[in-house]
Amino acid sequence: MSYWLEEFLPNTFINCEEPKTEISAIIVYEINRLFDWVKINRLKRNYPNSIIVPIVAEHLTYSTGIAIELNLTALLIKPLQKAKFLRIVKKLYTAYQAKQASTLTMLELSQQISQDHTSPFREAFLKRLIRGEVESEQEIIQSSSFLSRHCIPNIVFLIQGYIDVNEDRPYPHDASCDHQCVPPKLC
Repeated sequence: MSYWLEEFLPNTFINCEEPKTEISAIIVYEINRLFDWVKINRLKRNYPNSIIVPIVAEHLTYSTGIAIELNLTALLIKPLQKAKFLRIVKKLYTAYQAKQASTLTMLELSQQISQDHTSPFREAFLKRLIRGEVESEQEIIQSSSFLSRHCIPNIVFLIQGYIDVNEDRPYPHDASCDHQCVPPKLC
């Protein structure tokens, strides 16, 4: 199998005995006994980001219904045929790449755009903050890439708008009327 993979997609896959739980991987596991399905279930639980592909021995094909119950994306039956194996690997690999490409965070997206063009991100984040749609601290931390140190939302102004600091002078911006307001006196 490793020769087929190296021939099909050179320098793409590595042989890993014990993958880390945080990383996404394609795990191929050979099923020779009925108890191996329990091991597949444990792999699925311990490596939730990974794709698990069981290779079932011919005498255990009656147990392949378990693969459907475990929601496995692929299943191979011994003896393996090169064309079928490579077709499934190609399908899984393209699905894996599409999944990796589609999981962009707000931080990664804002880093791709230059600093001059971050005002739409800033405005969108601050409007979400005003509406109460920001639910986690992680979202606020990710927004730090397009919010300057001088433009951190102030809890006093969350009901009316947000503060945009220019030349070290605060000007509250009222999101409802969309015009500049007179700054209040703070003691």
